[in-house]
Order: sequence, then structure tokens, then C-alpha cells
Amino acid sequence: MKVTTSWLREFVDFALGVEELCRGLTFLGQEVGSAYPERDVPGGEELIQLSHDDGFELDDTVLELEITPNRPDCLSVVGIARELSFLVGQPLRTKKKELSEAGRAVETAAALEVRETGACPRYIGRVITGITVCESPVWLKRRLLAVGLRPINAVVDFSNYFMLETGQPLHCFDLDKLSDRTVVVRFAREGERIVTLDEEERELCADTLVIADSRKPIAIAGIMGGIDSAIGRSTVNVFLECAHFDPLLLRRASRRLALSTDSSYRFERGVDLCDMERISRGAASQIAELCGGSILAGALESYPVPYRTRSLRLRPKRVNRILGTDMDSHAMEKILLSLGFVIGKNTEDDEADLMWVEPPSFRSDVEREEDLVEEIARAYGYDRIPQKMPTTLLSSGRLHKELKLQRSVKETLQSLGLCEAWTLSLVGDELLDRCRVPEGDALRAGVRLMNPLSGDQDMLRTFMLPCLLSCASHSARRNELDRWLFGLGNVFIDRGEERPEERMRLCIVGCGDPLPANWARQEGKGGFYHIKGIVERTLDGLDLPAPTIEPNNTLPFAAPNEAFELRLGPKPIGFLGKLHPEVSLSFDLPDVCFFAELELGNLRERVAPVRGYEQYSPYPAVILDLAITLKKGTQHREVESVVREIGGDLMENVALFDRYEGKQIPSDRVGLAYSITYRAKDRTLTVSEAFGRHQEIIDALSRRLDARLRQ
Repeated sequence: MKVTTSWLREFVDFALGVEELCRGLTFLGQEVGSAYPERDVPGGEELIQLSHDDGFELDDTVLELEITPNRPDCLSVVGIARELSFLVGQPLRTKKKELSEAGRAVETAAALEVRETGACPRYIGRVITGITVCESPVWLKRRLLAVGLRPINAVVDFSNYFMLETGQPLHCFDLDKLSDRTVVVRFAREGERIVTLDEEERELCADTLVIADSRKPIAIAGIMGGIDSAIGRSTVNVFLECAHFDPLLLRRASRRLALSTDSSYRFERGVDLCDMERISRGAASQIAELCGGSILAGALESYPVPYRTRSLRLRPKRVNRILGTDMDSHAMEKILLSLGFVIGKNTEDDEADLMWVEPPSFRSDVEREEDLVEEIARAYGYDRIPQKMPTTLLSSGRLHKELKLQRSVKETLQSLGLCEAWTLSLVGDELLDRCRVPEGDALRAGVRLMNPLSGDQDMLRTFMLPCLLSCASHSARRNELDRWLFGLGNVFIDRGEERPEERMRLCIVGCGDPLPANWARQEGKGGFYHIKGIVERTLDGLDLPAPTIEPNNTLPFAAPNEAFELRLGPKPIGFLGKLHPEVSLSFDLPDVCFFAELELGNLRERVAPVRGYEQYSPYPAVILDLAITLKKGTQHREVESVVREIGGDLMENVALFDRYEGKQIPSDRVGLAYSITYRAKDRTLTVSEAFGRHQEIIDALSRRLDARLRQ
């Protein structure tokens, strides 16, 4: 953004030197990149020649400012003058131009149709008739050349001049070149073409906004006009456009066409919606005055949704807390009023330390309380804000409960020699077919992608096993059969129109030998009790008891009668079992392959926030064995439950160390042998006490489970 000091003085009086001026504007947030004499303008030969021909001195100074994208109001001389007005404490002058209109109504000479009011919220068109296109006056040429624009003719030069002065781009059309003298604001038709003022033919897309007549485009809205409707020496009647276009839409079109202009640069950042009427009247008046034309009465205008002021909350105490200052609310109010803001009235329900502030229409960047704090800070002076070390209460960081659970699970499984596998959250029907999941099964009722990258990844997974089996298959094809894998990830439950429910799952897959072979140990194979032990050790690492295991014959990917449901209390937490031979074959895995899947969300509710500590008893233990026979089908957990219940606080541990079926017991029964450890925490336990409790356990097993002592 370039501006001359003489141009600024038309709006505000100041006696600052160039160096003070640059420093003051920079501290207000409008950084001055460079300042140089008017005669040193890049490519200023034409300006120097103009000064020689017309006898004026090149004594002005040009300021080149680096305007941040959030301050479109400063992309104009008036905007910089407004900042300067606050800096020097002088009022801002405004130019008022009386509009002298002819008796004839504008509707008799032209028509306007805005079809896309969302893309063009406001459009004002005026008609100037009977003009004579001439050269611009010397002062106008000098001003344009000083800021880097080449003069063309009075009409075009004045529209550029007003854009630089006010920040509002304008465009003039030769009205007689418009079909049916009609102006239409619409989107381009796919493949439509236009030859722009730079004499380049450009193909337009369907989402490019154009200004058209009744037949063809005459300009790319907000970017560049068309050559067919350009102002020339023969122009007599002018249609003057003053419009507001959607910044995002315009930015996309500019990037797509690789076409950036002074006009598009301002429209992309936003222009003042409320000042368009004044600017349109002033521009029409200047053009008519210079070129000798008449302005038709009225204007063609589209403004369906008028601008509404925004009211933002400001808490002075919070301003001081953020900035580290000690300003009172009156000082803040004075700053905001000087910058053009309006202070609203508080209601009876409002807090005492509260202000309501309405940003002016030219400050579209002020949207929240923090923006107001920034305005106060830059106006107060960044160099005046005291340097203070921030004070805050320090606290030690803690892991989120869910993350802590995941880390604990990972550490446990990695310590057992398992490798973690990271998998995608997407599966497809082909993968579910390999897992023997039948059509209509709930495991297939997942969230489907509308635009999947491939057919085998078109659904969010409902369980983890297919993804882990794919990883195990990859390892098996490379002869890495002894890699037991685990994976943590979310599964997704479809809830119709609502957002899918996400549940964190742990999946374990293993085949081959889970332990490394060495000289002291022969190579073996993993079995059911390996996967069961891994699950129990994982839960133990979370201070949770071993789960209850119950048969589950509903899993389609499990071998018959070799799948189980896992429970903690009444709540299911997952499943484990042996993989179905057909599934193993489809993934090129060995026949013997095991799996487990746990829902960590159900575990998180059971994990204690702090691990408890119980002192180990220093007194000796009494260890007694128990050999019984039970009916076949009786589960070990039933026996253990009775032993722990009756053993009470004297029983420390119970371990199954033998299982027997054979000639010495009836064929419908099975023999189990247990080692039970008794110990008191506060004294030495006598043998008679231990035997007494042992006998109570035997009696309870007999009554409840029909247990018999082996003879």
C-alpha cells in the first residue's frame, strides 16, 4: 500500500517529520516498510517528465506500508489517515461532494438484475450520460504516478483514484456497449469465455461470479473488466459500478485464474458495506464534473440484507490482566471512541465491570473481546506496557485416565514379548468375508464411507480382529510365524443420523511359539492357556481380577466350541478363543491360531485411580493340599469361588496344580488337586485353625458342587 504525505494532509493535519511519522504508524500496527522522495518512485520517468512540462516541484514523500491481511480498512488513504488522526490527536476530515442529478430517472436508461445476492450482498449502479472522455488533470496524474499507477483517461483514472483513497474498488462500463443496457450479476456458465482488459481470453468455471449483460459476461466480478465494455475515447454514457462481493468466492476465482489486481486484493480482504452509497455519489459527481456529463436521478441498487451492527462484551479488568496494565475503564473507553468504536449502554442485569462495544462497519476484523484488547494495546502503546514476568500457579502434569490405561496395557503386553501393530480404521466386505462374518450380522452394520478410496476400505471397523489378522498374515508370508501381535484402536458403532459411537478396543492375535527358543528350551507352540494367560496378566497389570470365562458359540470367526466370553462381574469385557480353520486358511495362517479382544472402555470404569498397597504378612503360612473329584462340566472358577469365599481372611492363595481322568475315578467325574495357602496377618496361624478352615471348605464344596475327597 503506497500513499503520499500530501494526500494524507487532505484528511488530517499533522506536523510530524517523516521519521516520526513512520515510527508512529509502525507502533500503531501499520508498519512502514520504506519512505522515499516522490522523484525516486520506481519507474518514475513519466512523473519527472510531467513535472518538467507543467512546472511543479517533486517535493512530496511516498510511504510504502506493509498492511496485515486483517486490516483491509488500511488499504486506503482514508484508513491510514484515520490511524494518523488518532496518533496526532487531530480530527479526521471527510470530503463531501454534492450530487447534482438530472431529472431523468436512471431506470429509463439501464436495468439491474442481481441473481446471486449471497455472493453479491450489495450492488449500486449509477448512470452518467453525455460525457467527453478526456485526459486527467495534472494533479490526478501526479498522484497516480506517485503510487505506481499509469494514467489512462479521466473516467478510469478517477475510479482508480477513489479506490486508492477510500478502499472501495469501482468499475466503469460503456453503457452503449451493453446488450439491452442491462447489468446482470450471476455465476458464469461452464466453459463461458471473456477477453479481459489485459487482452487475454479466459475460460470461466461455473462458480466464478461475473458481471454480464443480457447475452455475455462483461467483467469478472471484482477482478477485471472485459475489453468489449471498456471505456474509450468514443464513450458517451457510463454505467458506474460500486459493489461488495464475497471475499472467499473472489479469492478462489483469483487463484484459479492466476489473476490478481488492486481491485481483487481489496475485495478478497473485505470492503466497507455501509460506505458504498457515499463513495458512489462522490465518484459519479467527480466524473460528471470533469467530463461534462449529467447524472441520472437515483441509483440501481440491490441490498436485500442491510448491515447489522455487532455488540461485543469487554471486561476492563480482563484487559488489564491480559496486558499487565493498570488502565481504568474511562481510558479504555476514550481509546475505543477515538478509533471509531461506539460504546453501548449496559442493561440492569449486566455486571458493573462490563462494557458493550460496537465496532464500526469498516472494522470487519473485530469479532471478539480479544480483538478489542488488541486495539486498546496498540493504541495505548506497546512500548508503554510494563515488562513483567508472568505469574501463574504451577501444577504437575498428569496423564488423562484413558491414556494412562492405554500406556499400562502397552507396557504389560510388550513386557510379555508381544509386538504392537498399528492398523487403519477401515475394512471392506472382502475382509469380513475372510472372517466368515455372515450377511446381516451386526459386525457388518458399520458406518459406510460415501466416497471410499477403494472398495476394500469402505467401512469403519466394528471390531479389531480383521485388521490384526491382516498384519499377522503379512508376517506369516515372511516366515515370521512366532510374532504375537496386539493392537489398540477405536471401533465405530453406527447410530443412524447421530455421530458414530467410538469405543477403544485391545486385540491380541497369536500363532506359533510365543516364547523365544534357546539351548535350554525346545521350540513349542502356543495354546489356549497362553492367550488366556496374556489376558489375565494384562488385567493384573491394571489391578483387576482374572475374568470369568463362559462359553460363547456366537462368534463366526471362532472354531466350534472353542470361543469364550470374558466378564468382570456381570459386565462383558470381550472375548477370546481359537480361530476357525477356514479363517486361518483365508489369511494364510497356521491351523492353530488364537485371538482375544477386550473393550477398554469397560475396563476404565473398574481401574482404581491410585494403586493400593497392602502390607505383606510377616507370619508363616500353612499350606494344605486338597484333592477332590467333581462331575464333568464343573468349572475350575466355581471351585475357586467357593474356596475364596469360605477361606475368608485366612486364605491367602489357591492354585490348581493337577487334573486327572482315569481308571481310579468314575468315568463321569474328573479329579482336581489344589494347593491352598493359609496365613494370618496379625499372628502366627496354628495348624488346628488352618485345618478347621480347610474342613469348612471341604464341607461347602461337597454341599454346593457335589465334591468328594479322593481316596
